[in-house]
Amino acid sequence: MDPKKEVAILFGSKTGHIQISQILLNPGDMALVPDPGYPDYWSGIAIAGAQMVPMALDFPNGFF
Repeated sequence: MDPKKEVAILFGSKTGHIQISQILLNPGDMALVPDPGYPDYWSGIAIAGAQMVPMALDFPNGFF
């Protein structure tokens, strides 16, 4: 794929979340998933055959 010559048109961000996982991940890859997060992240990762690794979005030390 050549980003200077090719463009992907999406119907919306939900579709993009699913498709980006299928483009970037291979079976057996690990993908960090925000927790809590958007359920559509999970769909693309599962379809790609990758493993979801939850990443907690709490900041116990006051970061952010």
